Amino acid sequence: MTITQDSSAPLVAVVGATGTQGGSVIKALSESPKPYRIRGFTRDASKPSAQALAKQGVEMVSVTFSVDHKEHVHKVFEGATYAFVVTNFWEHHSMDREVAEGKMMIDAAKAANVRLLVWSGLENFSDISGGKYTHVLHFDGKAKVTAYAKEVGIPFVNVECGQYFANFLTMASPKKQEDGSFILFSPAPPDAVTPLVDTAHDYGLFVQKAIEQSEPGTEIFAHGDVISGADLARQWGEVLGKKTSYVQVSEDQFKQGMAKAGVPEPVAIELLEMYLGIAELGYFGKKDLGPSLEGLERAPRTWVDFIKANDWSKVNSVSVINALSESPKPYRIRAFTRDANKDAAKALANRGVEVVAVNFTVENKEEAFKAFEGATYAFVVTNFWEHMQQDKEIAEGKMLVDAAAHAKVKLLVWSGLESMAKASSGKYNNVFHFDGKAMVTEYAKTVGIPAVADVQAGMYMENYLGTGAFALIKKQEDGSYTISNPADPESTVPLISTVCDYGLFVRKLIEAPNHEPFTSVYTHSEVLSQKEIARQLAEGTGKDVTYHQVSEEDFKKSWAAMGLPEIVAQELYEGYASHSEFGYYGNNDIAPSLKGLARTPRTWVEFIKVADWGQILN
Repeated sequence: MTITQDSSAPLVAVVGATGTQGGSVIKALSESPKPYRIRGFTRDASKPSAQALAKQGVEMVSVTFSVDHKEHVHKVFEGATYAFVVTNFWEHHSMDREVAEGKMMIDAAKAANVRLLVWSGLENFSDISGGKYTHVLHFDGKAKVTAYAKEVGIPFVNVECGQYFANFLTMASPKKQEDGSFILFSPAPPDAVTPLVDTAHDYGLFVQKAIEQSEPGTEIFAHGDVISGADLARQWGEVLGKKTSYVQVSEDQFKQGMAKAGVPEPVAIELLEMYLGIAELGYFGKKDLGPSLEGLERAPRTWVDFIKANDWSKVNSVSVINALSESPKPYRIRAFTRDANKDAAKALANRGVEVVAVNFTVENKEEAFKAFEGATYAFVVTNFWEHMQQDKEIAEGKMLVDAAAHAKVKLLVWSGLESMAKASSGKYNNVFHFDGKAMVTEYAKTVGIPAVADVQAGMYMENYLGTGAFALIKKQEDGSYTISNPADPESTVPLISTVCDYGLFVRKLIEAPNHEPFTSVYTHSEVLSQKEIARQLAEGTGKDVTYHQVSEEDFKKSWAAMGLPEIVAQELYEGYASHSEFGYYGNNDIAPSLKGLARTPRTWVEFIKVADWGQILN
């Protein structure tokens, strides 16, 4: 059942719609056989993740859930039949603020007279430990909000979320040792068990159950597995073929490790008490978890399922940062992002990366120049698809090049692309996201940087995992799947698992003994035809997948039907057509680009094996 706009359907208000839990709730409800209208709340409804939900039929509303915006918060809940509410302690590390904002949202849902509130709470470790563990603030704060909901008499279900499996992809990941083995470190005893859940994939199932089956006052404990630390490490090693062990560290060792990673002392104490409290008293206390798994729309993932579904190269090599962090050579790394408080940025900071918040627009030129000061090397990339304006991409790209030149870097590594207008002698003049980058490449050669390397990204293997408007794989009425575009079935494209392997090419250039004034590198693992991409996907997944070449007219119509502007449809058409006719990298010899890499990049077959195709080939 797709999300409906029928006014007779119940309206579900979802806090944190673009976040992990809220996004999972929307996903589960959109897959329910029952119809729902969904109103999603986020700070910025114009950002791409919010727009993607809007294209699926979600009513996206911009709102800031702070007590200063109480009146607006109450207004946005009006008319809701059900409400899902979650708070994010880790955004500010303040229990008082979390409690205040949680209570405000409870009040707003009550004022809206919702039929049922679904609240994402947790246990109170201060209470269940008899005062032994009083610093697990992100648990205790949520428990205080739960108590408040009971006090005000709103009908609600408390859906507590187990530990995120996804944590083991970032700061909690097994750590690689000098001998190539991995160790999972924790202060908890190896036999202490924890309930875990693939939150993005499965948490919404439990909320769906709460809305469709549960009585007010029910407690639901979201989990897909209950497993010890020793078994976490053992199963991870068995599935991935890595020698892996679990090591319990002392309290002092844990705190020292957190301090070394740049974690503030109060947060380190909180995490320590959390691990110890869970080991001694249980993540959900001593409550019976079995009933929570009954009546779900499908079974949630186990730890083994999660391991198989995810790209664990993230533990040792996913990007430029991770490729450099794997190198035997030492580097200081300064990473730029708009929001240094987001989870991904914090995960990098916890690994020792200097994370700097900066917005790379031409209006912030002075800030951009300052951010690059002191750099020895610089890696620069622009994102055309964020705004779809070639002029803006060129202006921002030139500004970044100027900032690197001003900092007197030894080498600038720039993520460029070929000019399709030039390669086609003017036949294809609308492939803006290629041509704009090519113009920045030419500019970079002129500003006096000693060495410039143009490291072009091949076709992202990850693009085939896209959903919504940019889905490359479409399900047909007969249950089969097609990859459709205007390119000739025999035309080829260079493929790369960008997340896993792009950084290898950048590292190769930085560590080269000599830097040429200008170098072009064409990242790829292999070159496959459109037809072969589909054939290998079908073979690797056991699904009926074929390639279908469509006409220019049909291609543009299909994109227009998904709400994309005509100019974007034209750009995408010319992109496929020009690559088919003149080559993704033009007539350049791309084989030398594979020489001298730290390891072999992932093939398409290998990517198919490790990727999660559940949302695409369902």
